[in-house]
Amino acid sequence: MTKAVAPPQARPVTPTTILAKELTLLCHELDERNGSDPRLRARLHRLRHLAVGLDPYLDECTTPESDALAELARATRETDWRTGAFGESPGGLEQEMLSGHVEGQALKFLVHLRGARRVLEIGMFTGYSALAMAEALPDGGVVVACELDAAVARFAMDRFATSHAGRRISVEVGPAMNTLKRLVDEGAAPFEVVFIDADK
Repeated sequence: MTKAVAPPQARPVTPTTILAKELTLLCHELDERNGSDPRLRARLHRLRHLAVGLDPYLDECTTPESDALAELARATRETDWRTGAFGESPGGLEQEMLSGHVEGQALKFLVHLRGARRVLEIGMFTGYSALAMAEALPDGGVVVACELDAAVARFAMDRFATSHAGRRISVEVGPAMNTLKRLVDEGAAPFEVVFIDADK
């Protein structure tokens, strides 16, 4: 019987999580050194505590995510993006590409504030930001989400199907430049909000 392998833990990718990791390593290094200044160690531990607590604090103080967004985030975290249907993805995929709760709520707020009816997203991954923005749209609104990877697009669309707001998302698979050119050629209506989350 083969043992199930847990997906890898998220690695630090944001400035705050990288800072927290570096400060943690420095704290461990100083704690193991004989004769290091206890006042310096205490100051460094306080700084580490602040850095480690910043993202959880922001998460706690941000409007809670919907059940559909929470489920999409859970499914993304529990998928091993290095293997299976996603192993051949160009450029590599990882769970850290998920926009996440705080960014999703910020995007949702901006869409609502603008009163947008048409949103364009370039680079969808598993669809967290697309779904968050779709939740802010009125009936008849649409998020056109461009995603290069067909397997990832299917993963996202499966989750959209379980959400009322997911019906407001139109997924375009393939190079975004081709999609944009086609939309222009078809005379598509303009977008009020554009979120570029592809390869910068």
